[in-house]
Amino acid sequence: MNLNQLRREAILAAEDVLADLNSEEGAKVPVFDLIEDRGIWLSFQPLDRLLGVYQRIGNVAGVAINVARPLAMQRFTAAHELGHHELGHESHVDDDSTIEGRNSDPKELQALLVTG
Repeated sequence: MNLNQLRREAILAAEDVLADLNSEEGAKVPVFDLIEDRGIWLSFQPLDRLLGVYQRIGNVAGVAINVARPLAMQRFTAAHELGHHELGHESHVDDDSTIEGRNSDPKELQALLVTG
């Protein structure tokens, strides 16, 4: 799959999520609420050297966020993990290389595109 296809899928996934909100344009997205509203378990843990984790087992999905990071990074990470879910990705573990662009996995890039 090429970058344009990945980008299109990411944009459509983000638009689907945002369409469920009844908020003004530019308003802060309640990403933690969105995760829970979708039936995804949400956990805040001190994760050694990780930003977050997305795990899917069958029909059950969960997100763990590193509580030791600043709130803005927690929100960004939560949006990224929600992107994995909305795009139908399998389980992922995300560290600093994910947001620094050092991870060459196309699914990581696609989940990053959902957050932006």
